Amino acid sequence: MADDLVSDLACRVAVLVVAAPQRRFVQLGSVGPRTRRREYEMNEGIEVELRRIAWYNISQPGGDGSNRQPECLDESLRAWVPAGPAGAGRTRDAFRDVQEGREAIRSSIKSALRSSIQRWRPLFSVYDKTFSHEDSACRRAIMVKLEAFAVEQWMDKYETTAKYNIAETCSASISVDDLREISEDKSTNPLALSTKKLTYGPIRGSDKLRQNLANLYSVKTPSPLPRDNILITAGAIQANFLVLYTLVGPGDHVICHYPTYQQLYSVPQSLGAEVSLWKSKETDGWRLDLKELESLIKPNTKLIILNNPQNPTGAIIPRSTLEEIVEIAREKSITIFSDEVYRPLFHSISPADKEFPPSILSLGYEHTVATGSLSKAYALAGIRVGWIASRSKAIIEACASTRDYTTISVSQIDDAVASFALAPDCVSNLLQRNIGLAKKNLALLESFIESHRWACNWIRPVAGTTAFVRFNKMGKPVDDVAFCEMLLDRTGIMFVPGSACFGQGEDFKGYVRIGFVSETEVLEKGLEALEAFLEDGYDDVPVIKVLEQTRQRLVQLTHSLGSLVGSLNQSDPLPSWASLQSQASIISNNLVSVSEQLSEHNDLLSSLVAYPAPNYPGRTQSGTLEQLLRTKLDPRVEDWVSRGRSAGASALQDKDGLSEEELAELWEWAPIEANQEARRREWGGNYTLEEKEMGIQNVVTGLRRRLEEEEESEEEGEEEVDGDEMEIVGVHKRPGGAGVEFDVAAERNHVPSQAEPNTLAIDEVLRYIMTGAMPKSRQT
Repeated sequence: MADDLVSDLACRVAVLVVAAPQRRFVQLGSVGPRTRRREYEMNEGIEVELRRIAWYNISQPGGDGSNRQPECLDESLRAWVPAGPAGAGRTRDAFRDVQEGREAIRSSIKSALRSSIQRWRPLFSVYDKTFSHEDSACRRAIMVKLEAFAVEQWMDKYETTAKYNIAETCSASISVDDLREISEDKSTNPLALSTKKLTYGPIRGSDKLRQNLANLYSVKTPSPLPRDNILITAGAIQANFLVLYTLVGPGDHVICHYPTYQQLYSVPQSLGAEVSLWKSKETDGWRLDLKELESLIKPNTKLIILNNPQNPTGAIIPRSTLEEIVEIAREKSITIFSDEVYRPLFHSISPADKEFPPSILSLGYEHTVATGSLSKAYALAGIRVGWIASRSKAIIEACASTRDYTTISVSQIDDAVASFALAPDCVSNLLQRNIGLAKKNLALLESFIESHRWACNWIRPVAGTTAFVRFNKMGKPVDDVAFCEMLLDRTGIMFVPGSACFGQGEDFKGYVRIGFVSETEVLEKGLEALEAFLEDGYDDVPVIKVLEQTRQRLVQLTHSLGSLVGSLNQSDPLPSWASLQSQASIISNNLVSVSEQLSEHNDLLSSLVAYPAPNYPGRTQSGTLEQLLRTKLDPRVEDWVSRGRSAGASALQDKDGLSEEELAELWEWAPIEANQEARRREWGGNYTLEEKEMGIQNVVTGLRRRLEEEEESEEEGEEEVDGDEMEIVGVHKRPGGAGVEFDVAAERNHVPSQAEPNTLAIDEVLRYIMTGAMPKSRQT
């Protein structure tokens, strides 16, 4: 069924682009069995109408096996196209090649569509989503797959059961009675709806609510914002979704302020857009780099998304930066979308400050859109009212069209409460209450962090209701997810883990988001419980993966060494050269991995102290315990470490290896030195001198058995034979030249009872040891 639908969408195409001197129409063929008609009136006086036109199946085979072609097409076009050479010419061009087959028609329609509606693309984004950027004239339906919304899932899982919810991002909520107390208008009851019929109410929001919002956006601006440029939604989360769904589609590129609310980058990605994250700099107070913004812009950049004030950091984008962003966007004709849901809760910057951030709508650029709600700054999350505001009426109209598929209207009760809260008699007092609460609670949180700098630090927030706090041990971030879960389990404190909910599992490890504009009593008790946990339970919080990663690398190294030992013990004769070289390479890589891990986390690991838990098996594992509790390295280990460091330092000084001359000199020296070492250690027999002295038969396994008398074993296992043999009695340099020569002496003849294995020249052995090159005699 899906294939039939896609095929039908791809084949049933009818696009008419009509232009007249005084009037322009853009007519799009329906993409379903019914045609939806909607009329848009734009403030420029341009009307855009979607009309029903006939379907023409240009691909369905006729009874004779050929493609069926509608004979009435040209006549229908002549009847439809009014005067106006530009639109008519494009239309005739689009369908001129209809007799040549559907592929030619698709190509022509695509060209006509792109050239005709590009100018009004924001207005037609909803319909544009049905057309493809590919070679098909009809944009196929997009299968939306959204990533899990981490922060909302975390809140849903824990916020109703937490004892101290200081993860909440709304200002401490108030009741309708509280709202009436705050308002100077004591005579009005926002819930006085007992005699009013509960219809849907105004679809775009009541005139009163939209006018109150328009008044707020019109303060200190060159021109007031009309109320018709505001669209009421069910919260800011719906407002954000509608803006993104309306303005973004496949093939677009979006730049998104980061870190931020996940919706702002996950929704564009799900719609097929490419998203570049414009990362604010923690080391610079979460500021943004404008040069980086310019480098991120591409020819298909459609949208710059801002979050001001920023969730979760509480940072702001100052006025000067906003002005430069607007100029960059204006030059490239890019729309700016600003999520301003935490505006205007500015607790740590005064409106008199020259860098006080205005709304994006106040900077004189038409292609801007902002969203907001009554949840965060206005303490009314329960009424679910948000909005979209824009200087572009075209954007509002397009968002309204998209909204038809999600919500008819907000509740009349919600609209009435919101209108009351934003009225001049109430809004100033309400904001004063919430900003005062934010200042008071922020002072408590700041005092706590300053007195616990050994465990946490932050960049102090400037606005909004959230702070982004980093918890660490000895400078290394804790596992923030485990930390938050442990806090909930042991104390009932609820934080939001930064890496999981704002860092896509990779960034902001050790960070937690704290919502500090809750009731002051809740914050105070939560911080008291947190202080007790830091004193008694913080040691149980794992450091982010460092110890586990180190353990895993050591396990890999141990396994590799064990594998080599096992292969040496079990193989007779020894394993092949290739096998030994492969195992040596694996061990070398494991050693490098362990070394890098230890070096990277040297400060942390050198400061850790191991101690046994009460249930440690001390009797059976006393040796391990003694090693763990040693204050100094074992002398042998210390010697190995010293020699390893010296060898490593020497190797680093000469990264390119030995020159050809040095290698030649090495080859001249090595055989002689090896022979002399063999004499010193009496390597002529089956055992070294050291082995004989220690009585160790196998230095690999460490078996301590007395060596059997070689003479007895030889007498039992072999028969004496007569004959002569050559004995090497010395190796020395050739006089006056390179190379070596051997002194030999004639002895008894020796006739082997069986064929002896091929022997290896000493230089081949040494070459293998140094370079891993397999001896030539072993390559067959």
